[in-house]
Amino acid sequence: MLVSLTEEKTYKMLVEKMDAGESFIGEDILLEFTNYELLHGILTCSLPISLLFPAFLRKRKTELCYKLALAEAALDTDGEYLRKSSRISYLDSAEKSMISYYLGNFFTFLITRKLFDTEYLLHLNYMRDGQGNAYDSAGKKKRQELIGYQKEQDAWSIWEAKGRSNNMKEAMEKGCSQAGEIGNVNGKSPVLKAVCMTYYERGYLNAKIQKESRQGDIGLDFSKEAYIREYYRSIRELFLEYYNCENMRDLRLCGIDFVELLLPVPYFLEGQSLQETERCICIGMPRNFIEREESPFWIQEHLEELKKELGESSYLGRDGIYVRKALDKKNELFL
Repeated sequence: MLVSLTEEKTYKMLVEKMDAGESFIGEDILLEFTNYELLHGILTCSLPISLLFPAFLRKRKTELCYKLALAEAALDTDGEYLRKSSRISYLDSAEKSMISYYLGNFFTFLITRKLFDTEYLLHLNYMRDGQGNAYDSAGKKKRQELIGYQKEQDAWSIWEAKGRSNNMKEAMEKGCSQAGEIGNVNGKSPVLKAVCMTYYERGYLNAKIQKESRQGDIGLDFSKEAYIREYYRSIRELFLEYYNCENMRDLRLCGIDFVELLLPVPYFLEGQSLQETERCICIGMPRNFIEREESPFWIQEHLEELKKELGESSYLGRDGIYVRKALDKKNELFL
């Protein structure tokens, strides 16, 4: 069946341990997640290609629609499981590789949050070193790592996201080598260095994770404040594209001022909807994150009460960004 990530649904995915090398999950995990959790991962996955278009106004809406369209076009559902869609079979290998790369990133964002409580994950391309130089890459492999941050432990982690059509040992080995080059982040040894790879097994989307224990000699040095600011940059820009428009409303949750955006997006695939041509994604975040770029860490003290107020048809990340079923301004169903 067709995937529609705005449709409320629970999915399952097998996350495999490694049969060889060092694994740090004790057994294979059948990971359950909702469409809202996956939407949150797609939304917050800021890809380096977006840095090419600084002058394009509406780039964040375009970027989100593109990411959503790729995910829905590449995948079908079989009950609760995601399968490779036959729609992409006509593409050549390079085009399929590009789609696999995107999927690898989306699901790495999802999995690191679900299994490892990594609140923040950002491509190294977004960061600059202490001298203001951009990190185009780190090390000899010329591949941009994902830098994770956990606020409670004040800990950094290194992730390599891989997306492949098949279970490729070589991709895991390359990812481990790339992650292993990093020795420290802001003077601290990473609490975790790992590779997360998505691939298809008998047509079903699976993931595999492997830890890397080698200690490299490359140090990354950047401002924590700049890291957090860059993490929120793409979401702030998305909100600012629609600021004070009719798509946006103010609301108060648990005594905190939020801004909520009702973002219309098309149905990308024929047959996704027989009645409407458009649907809506509902995204919210605290007003202070948008207007003053203040430190977001205080929001974690209110997560549980906020989750209760938002209700079941939603997902609130530890970053304070939520995705939920679209409501209109009278708190009635928007779609």
